[in-house]
Amino acid sequence: MIEITYEEVEKLLLEATFDHQPGQIEISFPIIQRIHRRLQQGNSFSAIKTRSGRIVDGHHRYICHKLLQIKPETTVSGAIPIKLNLFGAKLVLQMMIMMMKTL
Repeated sequence: MIEITYEEVEKLLLEATFDHQPGQIEISFPIIQRIHRRLQQGNSFSAIKTRSGRIVDGHHRYICHKLLQIKPETTVSGAIPIKLNLFGAKLVLQMMIMMMKTL
């Protein structure tokens, strides 16, 4: 089993190309070490959740998969939250009513 170093993680983060962008600013090196070790032992983890190309859950898992050159399982998480003002909400309701009438 290969132990990961802080320098290897730092190099990956500075030089690698990522398919998904981070949704958080900080990561924990001890968590990276633990997940990295468990992946090498054959453990699996839940899918990395993304939304609009951004990681919303699974930053540490994603980095560890990248370090070990394993393609992680990803899933799109929930709907994109949309904030509507009162006018926008009324407009959406009107459009929904019009669509229901055509069915």
